[in-house]
Amino acid sequence: MKPGEARFRAALQRWRRPGPRLPQLTPAQWFRLAILVLGLLATVLGIEGEVLRGLVEVLLNE
Repeated sequence: MKPGEARFRAALQRWRRPGPRLPQLTPAQWFRLAILVLGLLATVLGIEGEVLRGLVEVLLNE
């Protein structure tokens, strides 16, 4: 076995381990994350407040 190969194989096994890929967040935390992402997207794209408000309403109605 080459030097470092055992370490590489162990890291690969940890990476491949089955399980949820998304972090375990509460619905309130997901909501806050969605608002944060929308805010950042609006800032980057220069979306007006009225359009952003419409997007939030669409998200809340689903």
